[in-house]
Amino acid sequence: SKTLKKRFIISIMDKVRNLLAKKWKLIIVILLVVAGGLFFYFKNKNAVIKTTTIQKGNLKEEMILSGEVTATNYAKLSFETSGKIIFVGAKEGDRVIKGKLISKLDSTVLNSNYQIAMAGLRAAEATVENIHDQVKGNDSDESFVQKDTRTTAEVSKDKAYEAVIVAKRNLDGANLYAPFNGIITYLNHPFAGVYTSLGAIEAEIIDPA
Repeated sequence: SKTLKKRFIISIMDKVRNLLAKKWKLIIVILLVVAGGLFFYFKNKNAVIKTTTIQKGNLKEEMILSGEVTATNYAKLSFETSGKIIFVGAKEGDRVIKGKLISKLDSTVLNSNYQIAMAGLRAAEATVENIHDQVKGNDSDESFVQKDTRTTAEVSKDKAYEAVIVAKRNLDGANLYAPFNGIITYLNHPFAGVYTSLGAIEAEIIDPA
């Protein structure tokens, strides 16, 4: 019948229309994929490629740690007098042995003072010996004048001896020695030619063993 034929034809046309609609969607997707691929292709093609030369070298690895180091011995060193530093025998981080000379002051004046003190002591000793010879044999009847003269000479000798001790200590104090085996962790003046004052901390040393 005509009605059935008409329905059949309409059904066929709907199927064709649906099929074409699906194909157009597929075509659009394909075109988008192709366009995206071309975009990235030409973009990467125009990019600048940087190159570098591989060279042989040394690999260095460092570790920076924080914390406290427990030391068996620890000392702060300072000169016992002021003056100009003329020698520095160590630097921070050096491992030193006991008795190592770390720093030294100009000792010209200090040595002169020591020699003067020694000369004063010799003169005082000579004076005492002379007075003792004068009063020899008069122990029982020594006069007050003789006793006063002898006592004054003996006191002068004692003072001269103390002056020698001070001068010698100042002379020795112009040198800083390591008091034990250890590591220099601080050095106030790493170079010679500068002045330092009495009591200023010049070096610190630890023995982490």
